[in-house]
Amino acid sequence: MDIENRKKVEINSNNKSNIQLVSIEECVKTTPKTLEFQENNIKFDGMIQVPDVSALHKYKMKISNNVYQNSEAVREKFKKYFDDLEGEIVYKEPDREWFEDGIGFFDVGDKIESGRPDELVVDEKGLLGMMMLTDYWSDPEKASEWLLLPINEGMPYEKNYYFYTNGKCIEGGDTVVTLYDGRKISIQSAMDRFMKIAKEYQEIDGIVKIVPDRVSVFRNTKQNCEIITVHGMYTLDGVKLDDINLLEQPIKDYGGICRLASTAEQVDFGYGEFPYWTRFDNVYVESEKIETYNEMISFEDAWNILKKRIASQKEVELHRADLIYNVWYKPTGDTDQNWSMQMKEPPEMYATPVWRFVSYQPMESEVYYVDAITGYVTAYENGQCN
Repeated sequence: MDIENRKKVEINSNNKSNIQLVSIEECVKTTPKTLEFQENNIKFDGMIQVPDVSALHKYKMKISNNVYQNSEAVREKFKKYFDDLEGEIVYKEPDREWFEDGIGFFDVGDKIESGRPDELVVDEKGLLGMMMLTDYWSDPEKASEWLLLPINEGMPYEKNYYFYTNGKCIEGGDTVVTLYDGRKISIQSAMDRFMKIAKEYQEIDGIVKIVPDRVSVFRNTKQNCEIITVHGMYTLDGVKLDDINLLEQPIKDYGGICRLASTAEQVDFGYGEFPYWTRFDNVYVESEKIETYNEMISFEDAWNILKKRIASQKEVELHRADLIYNVWYKPTGDTDQNWSMQMKEPPEMYATPVWRFVSYQPMESEVYYVDAITGYVTAYENGQCN
């Protein structure tokens, strides 16, 4: 891919006077469910999802820390997945770089020679991390065969299976995959298992709503088995919130804003009784509605805008498009640097509607945003989707 050209995409912003807005209800009715398109360097072969809403909004957002504030209730709710969870430790930043101040509960009876026992962690950003570590640490040599993280190994997506928000697989739910230990599981069953835990998480938080999104299948060619990642998405008034973690973003190259994402995912290699990792994190919830939109750019117009902007790239292959909310903030200070939501006092955060186009690639996926109100385009070559 021509990265330098892609970074220049956002410079060519659209004049709003040239954008034709149509009613949101009309967009919902007329947007196709799939698209097959091939022209020169651009290919789209995948699905399009649009929520059934009549209005969209601009929101001021905040982070929900309800799970952290109810940590004892969390321990009681989830201890059935562990041996005992009698151990407890308080983590303070920067003890671990991947979460804020948090509380960890762990199985004190796990017999391992080194490393860490099974652990349940909560923190101030809404994190609930259910980590089944005992099997890994008890036999690190064996684990090297199955503990192959798709994002680290650069594994290509074998297939994505997408879901309706009601929990049913759009196509291929009865497909069965074989994991490392020989255990077989259907795509639908994998999502059902994940959503059971997601519902328990929602009961503790009391605010958030998580819906199914996709099951991604990767092949461990070394052991001739599959790895699956299961993904849900948070919603805001029935509209999904962006779940793509944009890595290494020099803010000045991308319109001066930092795009954020929530996480709801599970990873299963098939070694041990439960999936290796289940995580809910970066939980952004509404603080205030500050604008309402009854009209927006149609999918057709957004697609045409994007095609013009990426026409100079060497090759673009897109796998899905969604009308979603993206959460963002404007950082202060040196925008040559990368930014993330790790500060104690986050700046004002907002959620606005965008047409999001995704190309699922090994290591780093490509993500394009067309603002659903202004038509402004931004492009990222380093979104983490798996």
